Amino acid sequence: MRRRVSRLPARWLAPASARLFDRVRALLADRTPAGRRIAAYWPLPGEPDPRLALRGWHAAGWQILLPRVVMRDAPLAFHRWAPDQPLEAGPFGTRQPAPDSPQDRPDLLIIPCLGFDARGWRLGHGGGFYDRSLAALAADGRAPLTIGVAWSSQEVDGFAPGPHDRGLDWIVTERRTLRAWAPG
Repeated sequence: MRRRVSRLPARWLAPASARLFDRVRALLADRTPAGRRIAAYWPLPGEPDPRLALRGWHAAGWQILLPRVVMRDAPLAFHRWAPDQPLEAGPFGTRQPAPDSPQDRPDLLIIPCLGFDARGWRLGHGGGFYDRSLAALAADGRAPLTIGVAWSSQEVDGFAPGPHDRGLDWIVTERRTLRAWAPG
């Protein structure tokens, strides 16, 4: 799957990201979480790029959160971010907020997928960070809405999820929006 993503033409990524995040905005138009705290990610090469959407949501009054890796086997911490705030290098080539930036709990998570199926199961990069984070966030009964984002070419016919995998509520690609039915 990583090879498939690395072969996407650079000139295709920006317009495809715009289409994908237009679909996310349309999905959220009817599902605005009460707290308006949205957690997303800083894109790795080849991933759908949420930065323009994040700037728009921030300008509209949403609180933007970005993940920070705390420890290898721990859930992610979600830190507040504003468009003028610098990020620092994180593990695996990521960019993340500084450790002293305020943390908060997301009402909604936008999660990148390395692969996905129509049931709402997600393939990540293998670290389990999002699965641990979703489990921790759901532990008190207030699970956030989850939207997985990927390119349509990353869809995989059904695969067997692992025992710790968490299903997503929605999957959005540049071509379609899927209501998932995998158990969270």
